[in-house]
Amino acid sequence: MSKKKVFLLGLGSVGRNLLSLMAKEEFNRTLGQKFILVGAADSKNIIFDERGFSAELVLESKKNKALESTGTALKKLPAPDDVDIFVDMSTASKDGIRELNIYSEYLKAGKSIVTSNKSPLANYWPEIMKLAGEGNGKILYESTVCGGLPLFNMVKSALPGMEILSFRGIVNLTANYILETMRKGGSKEDAIKNAIKEGFAETDYYDDVSGLDSARKTVIVANSLFGTQIRLKEQKFEGIDSNIEFHEKARKMLISSIKRTKNGVLTESRIEDVNGDDQFYSLKEKSMAYEISPRFRSPIFVSEDYDGPVETSMGVLSDIISLL
Repeated sequence: MSKKKVFLLGLGSVGRNLLSLMAKEEFNRTLGQKFILVGAADSKNIIFDERGFSAELVLESKKNKALESTGTALKKLPAPDDVDIFVDMSTASKDGIRELNIYSEYLKAGKSIVTSNKSPLANYWPEIMKLAGEGNGKILYESTVCGGLPLFNMVKSALPGMEILSFRGIVNLTANYILETMRKGGSKEDAIKNAIKEGFAETDYYDDVSGLDSARKTVIVANSLFGTQIRLKEQKFEGIDSNIEFHEKARKMLISSIKRTKNGVLTESRIEDVNGDDQFYSLKEKSMAYEISPRFRSPIFVSEDYDGPVETSMGVLSDIISLL
């Protein structure tokens, strides 16, 4: 069996953690013979070598700001013929057009995409899925919504073919950490600084605070689990206002909600008052969680206390492994 040629786009916190996972002895012992890392790119440099790189070399080169001197420097992304699995961990563009153009080229050539980038799927789900359906490639996106918390792969494996009636989730850790900090008397600005310092928020935090990130994720869940074809521009959403009012015995949470009704699928991404009888109320300030209600059985609640770049990179890795 020939090795799969893997290319990584985006070497931020998630990308670097993915390289660290790939460099681990356990990973190489079980899966290292099934793939070859032929290249990587950050915001300034693209490197490629058909003979392959070690994950350690790429990681060290990135840390030492010497990526451009590693392998062959390219002016554009490698051709589809040189890649089997294209992994996108880049920062989301506002409209998703840049990513759509990249995905289109690889999918048309029958190559597979693994992405943690939410913008292309939120803006161009119908087009991307059509491209994937027409070619021999696949697009996997486990880490686009809940980071490393299993969602799409869990539903696919544990609930195959089962209709989902509702989804309700905390899908943005940063926003809910900020809201909980403010509820306890802290400021929005200090919460943002702490989130960036601890590594679970990006330096450019606009998407989290404005509610845009949660809205993107709501669209992806609706399209993936409920069969809709909605786009981000159709999704109304709320963000965090510095003057938000908190009520006694309630927590403010940014909630993604999707319901199947007789009039169609309704989607929301807004800040709610969560009371003590709600299981979301007892979650920790850095938790990620969701509840799904499949037809013919009781609801399923899934949560984790923390989801950062390491967990997100593990979600990306699980998609890569499934393609290997």
